[in-house]
Amino acid sequence: MQKRLRSSAAVFLLLLAPSSPLLYAAHDVGPFVATVNGVGIPLAQYRKEFEQAAATWNRTHPGATKDPKWVKALKRMLLDQMVDNSLLSQQAKKLGIKVSSDDIDRGIAEAKRSFRYDPYGNEIPEKEAEAAFNNQLKLLNLTQEQYRERIKKQLMIKKLLQIQVLNDVTPPDDKEVAAYFERVKKYLLSGSTVPPAAMPAEDAQALMQIAQGVKDMSAERVRLSVILIRLGPDADPAEKARALKAAEDIRTQLESGDVSFAEVARAKSEDPLSAPRGGDIGFVYRESPLPANLIKAAFSLRTGDISKPILTEIGYNIIRVEEKRASSIPTLDKFKDRIAEAMMQFRIQKATESYVEKLKAGATISKNQALLATVE
Repeated sequence: MQKRLRSSAAVFLLLLAPSSPLLYAAHDVGPFVATVNGVGIPLAQYRKEFEQAAATWNRTHPGATKDPKWVKALKRMLLDQMVDNSLLSQQAKKLGIKVSSDDIDRGIAEAKRSFRYDPYGNEIPEKEAEAAFNNQLKLLNLTQEQYRERIKKQLMIKKLLQIQVLNDVTPPDDKEVAAYFERVKKYLLSGSTVPPAAMPAEDAQALMQIAQGVKDMSAERVRLSVILIRLGPDADPAEKARALKAAEDIRTQLESGDVSFAEVARAKSEDPLSAPRGGDIGFVYRESPLPANLIKAAFSLRTGDISKPILTEIGYNIIRVEEKRASSIPTLDKFKDRIAEAMMQFRIQKATESYVEKLKAGATISKNQALLATVE
């Protein structure tokens, strides 16, 4: 678990999406869960990030937040991630890296564009897209000015990494990609579920993740959309009845054909991650870490079918099967580009981690463990 969490943190450093919530405004105030060269990481911001990260993982790994070891690993990963970003932001400022007002405007426009289309490429009305974008700012407790400052910091870090890291990373050639694909196939054919022997830990973990991706994309899978009516962990019978009635009413509305599943999901789903995408959660596999009853329903439905409300630990789910794909044999031709991209991303990840470690070596970092313990 900790390895997977750590990998997620590193990926963030590489992607730096304009809408990412993991940078914080300079004027935020304490108390601080950590300080980096005298710059504080506010408890309020850390708590918000933890809630969002926990919700994301609990959605795909139901009950994960009930495991104390998992929570501890998530807290550690999240704080390390925020410390790293503080270091990078400070270094960008130290080196005089600047972004123009036009750069920021373009960054915001790019972020807004992601709200203009539903998961199937259909354009959403401008007012609806703007409302979805503003709702996202509310969820992050950001004003327009704070969001603009956030975009500025992200663009500065992106420029920093481009100059200091990415320009020196060499893409793998065709021979390297082919050799790596053979290692992936060998690992899959072995049926092993443990890291390959005689490999550095990070390299072994990367190969396992790439192999899992190849396995998943070659396996039978279905693409789902979901509408969630959430239930709290201590929901009483009355609350469960209310949630079930709401889910049944939604299904009745969908069966009428007057509105699309995506429209209803955006308006009524209580899953903050998939609702803005019209409920789309992508492809799932029989081995996906989702509730067994939900997986069973997904593979028993036909394309276009809508399920009855399915009760899981987090609430009632209505799913729609958007697409089905049969299993296939993985070939180099099919996965060449993806393997090359994954190898390049891993090289960038290692180079970025090395760069951040150098920054840490010259930094003064303190963490308030007592304050961190109050976050649940």
